[in-house]
Amino acid sequence: MDKGEFIQREKAKILVVDDDYLLRSFMETALFVSGYDCICAEDGLAALNLLEKNNIDMVISDIEMPRLNGLELLSQIKKQFPTTKTLLISGKYRSQDTLNGISVRDADSFLTKPFPLNLFLSTIQTVLLTSDTRN
Repeated sequence: MDKGEFIQREKAKILVVDDDYLLRSFMETALFVSGYDCICAEDGLAALNLLEKNNIDMVISDIEMPRLNGLELLSQIKKQFPTTKTLLISGKYRSQDTLNGISVRDADSFLTKPFPLNLFLSTIQTVLLTSDTRN
């Protein structure tokens, strides 16, 4: 990893959204140890509130959550915060799944639970360092 990648990663602020406290805490710790600035939310509504108050570079969100699920959150992020990168995670959904017209493929990346820590961290780094070419 060159110095530019370290600086990019160190400055990135990531919002982790998952209703599973243990998994959310694990991801937060892994991100903190890896040099990221991290905040957490327990569901999509809490995440939207944090997005409005913080400059977030990337959102990592579970799909299956109460109040506002990850696909609904993704839709709101794309409308209100279009430059924010997104990584969806799920143990129930697959990369080809769609819910109410919103596709998992609309996210910048997707991981199926359980995932190895090295894959989780490398996926984040790749998403953060990749320009958005979908527009």
